Amino acid sequence: MIIRLVKWKSGEITATMFMQMLELKKNTFYKIMKEYEEIK
Repeated sequence: MIIRLVKWKSGEITATMFMQMLELKKNTFYKIMKEYEEIK
């Protein structure tokens, strides 16, 4: 997941592609990303 996160942050993949890879809905995806950024 970390590799995909780096690719998303760098613009190599879109948020939509990242969500599909993780099989997450939009709300869940952004909730997890917010939590990740807070603990980072």
